[in-house]
Amino acid sequence: MDQSEELLDIRAAARFLKVSTTSLRRWTNTGELPHLRIGRRRERRFRRGDLLALLDGNRADPRPAVGSAVTPPVPHAASGAHFCALCAGKQERVAQAARFLANTVSSGGLALLVTSPKRSEAILAELGSHGPLRDGVFVTEPTGSTRDQLDYFEARLTQALRSGPRPVGLVIDLSEGGPEQGRPFARVLHYEREYERRIARSYPVSTLCLYDVRRLSGLELMAALQAHPDALSLQPPTCWPEPAAD
Repeated sequence: MDQSEELLDIRAAARFLKVSTTSLRRWTNTGELPHLRIGRRRERRFRRGDLLALLDGNRADPRPAVGSAVTPPVPHAASGAHFCALCAGKQERVAQAARFLANTVSSGGLALLVTSPKRSEAILAELGSHGPLRDGVFVTEPTGSTRDQLDYFEARLTQALRSGPRPVGLVIDLSEGGPEQGRPFARVLHYEREYERRIARSYPVSTLCLYDVRRLSGLELMAALQAHPDALSLQPPTCWPEPAAD
């Protein structure tokens, strides 16, 4: 990034595009519009070049029309956020992970996948449909305890970013409980809180945490979403209906 390039806040960017700030937030959450996160409050900032590219592409509001087929949105590694992906089985989990990793690798970023060897095979095989990208994904198994896992992330990210800034996309498969599988769900939430504190807000990384909704109670599902400040369900079973007319 050119350090002299002006960064616009979300209100200025909305005026520039003549759209609402709500639309901008939705486009950044789905990866439609690249942006940066600035300061402790992680406020959005936008490059004029990215806004002009959006205009040149003539892209409309990405929300699907009622009754249309839904292509689940996937955040981009450049978005620098902590997302929660809700899956209902292997097919959804594999598709969301593969598309996120493909976005990361194709942008020249570092892509990390944390899951079991059996599950990583399916995700890497799916990357074949996105071109020759699988060699750009670094795969590791969950490492011991929460502390061990976070220590590993810190060391790996510090080493990767030593030569300069780059997009980093990290997929963590929590559909079976993460690094401490078989523990009560409260341990998963502890892991998420510690990850948020030590990694998500300390490194320029965009994270996609995979959850299997079939394994969660209603309260656990709400707690999982609340553990992600940038919470986004990436796989709605159908397109969201419009409110009924009064």
